[in-house]
Amino acid sequence: MFEHDYKSSRELMDRRSLLRSAMAATTVGVGTAILSRPEPVSAQTTTATTAGYFFNVKDYGATGNGSTSDTDAIQAAIDAAIAVGGGIVLFPAGSYLITSTAHTTGTTRLRINNAASVALQGAGIEATYLVVPTGASQDTITITGSIGSSVKMLSIYSGTDVTSGRSIFLDACFDIVIEEVAMYRQNFCVELNGGSLIKINKCHLEMSANGVGVRVYGGAVDTMLSQTFTKSGLYAHQFADCGGFFIDSCDSINAQYGLVINPTGTQTVLWGMICNSSWDTCTYDCIHIVPGTGGFASGINFSNCWSSSSIGGGCCVVAGNVDGCEFVGHRFFGAAVGNGLWVSGPARNILADSSIAAGIVNGYGFVFVGGATSFAVRNCFSGKYAAVSASSPSAPNKYGIGVDTSCSKYMLVNNILASNTTSALVDSGVAPKLTAPNLVT
Repeated sequence: MFEHDYKSSRELMDRRSLLRSAMAATTVGVGTAILSRPEPVSAQTTTATTAGYFFNVKDYGATGNGSTSDTDAIQAAIDAAIAVGGGIVLFPAGSYLITSTAHTTGTTRLRINNAASVALQGAGIEATYLVVPTGASQDTITITGSIGSSVKMLSIYSGTDVTSGRSIFLDACFDIVIEEVAMYRQNFCVELNGGSLIKINKCHLEMSANGVGVRVYGGAVDTMLSQTFTKSGLYAHQFADCGGFFIDSCDSINAQYGLVINPTGTQTVLWGMICNSSWDTCTYDCIHIVPGTGGFASGINFSNCWSSSSIGGGCCVVAGNVDGCEFVGHRFFGAAVGNGLWVSGPARNILADSSIAAGIVNGYGFVFVGGATSFAVRNCFSGKYAAVSASSPSAPNKYGIGVDTSCSKYMLVNNILASNTTSALVDSGVAPKLTAPNLVT
């Protein structure tokens, strides 16, 4: 009846040590002074008194006509800002073709290296476009070893799917803001390798079939993702090696997997605070927390989130070396072939509280297998829940809650198990355990 067993091991890293290491790495080559960022300004207006701090790409030869390569002109404006210790590189309304040129360095077209307070700012996501040609393989923008820089108010666009490269790549940076940026038909939209205090806010990310919206690894610390929409791609969000990440008020739809936490080897993912967000209509798992061999995840907390409408997987899978994962006020809805919340050992310290699992027509609302221990389902609802409309009632679950014979040290209490078609509670686990009271209807 129950399948799968994931086994791996990893000791918990100290977050303060991780933060100190990451911050030390980001400051190499940048200097000790951190320049303050000015308030955002319109990309259309500069005055004589502020012109020294603003670098209009058209003053450096950019056309913005969508057909002439503007890569070198834009890079010249960026380099001019770097040379004076920072500034705002302005992109007036237009379409700027970003191609490989004789001056393109390595795998990136536009670059900010070892700089402080350089901002790339457009006239708005429906006014300024960086156009990436078909078949592009290089990164569009790379920011390396920099402090206090930003990308704002522009779009990165391709007429056909980009299948390699990254739209924005941040490497060992500190205090970077990506805000009001739209990316269309891109491969990896935003990728973070290490660094600290990275903020992604109010962005719109649409990926090619195997692309990723936001990918975080390299021991990054304090990554903040808010009010951002992702669509399509392989993963909406992937966290492979990081500490202290925050997701708030984000929405994802039509990805193969929604949120993926999959550290492997010596990688860890620690202290994730996730609230008011949803991963919907996924091909496979909406939330997939499964460390690979040697990987470790801990302290992942969900509050008032939604994982729903999995076509070929489950609403949420937690398996392997996971110590501490909490779902409060969560909605596990509509898995066609999988389960609502599926937990497999050696995962432990998993809590579902005040949450709902419904429309799991061929599986369990909540199920624990493979030696999972120290878990609890309390104050939850599993079964036939609220109707979509007066004429469209919701589908019931096949099972309410299930625990297999390898599990122990758990609590299933104060739950409502309503109209599950085969069984409300399948409890085969061993003591110590507490499995009453529950209301079966």
